Amino acid sequence: MMEQKAPSLIDKHVAGRIRLRRLQLGMSQEDLARALNVTCQQVQKYEKGANRVTAGRLHEIARVLAVPIQFFFEENPGCGDDVTDEDARRWSQIMALSDMVSFIQLLAGFRSPKIRRSMRDLALAVAEELREGGGPPDKG
Repeated sequence: MMEQKAPSLIDKHVAGRIRLRRLQLGMSQEDLARALNVTCQQVQKYEKGANRVTAGRLHEIARVLAVPIQFFFEENPGCGDDVTDEDARRWSQIMALSDMVSFIQLLAGFRSPKIRRSMRDLALAVAEELREGGGPPDKG
């Protein structure tokens, strides 16, 4: 029996984009599974990158999620020359967090670029404060 190859960074990126689009549409994993005529467990594996998605299946997923196939390859951090494998791996891990996807959806919902920049600046300030060992004041 042939040993299954581990998913590549692009496989994991595509998996994250499938999940992102499903969540953008407010679709459950069960809904997507029914539309694809697969089990919910199979959709979970696709979205985690545990199972590689074939070209035919990706075409079907694109149809169900109403996006062109290119959508799954957009914003791939591994496409730039200056991006390391570690950067791409970290990005894939971040996008696998449900809270992160929700946060990105929330930010994308703001029409004003000024508000989006302000939210980014706030997040950066909080991260810097935490890095410096700061935190909420003690309640005496």
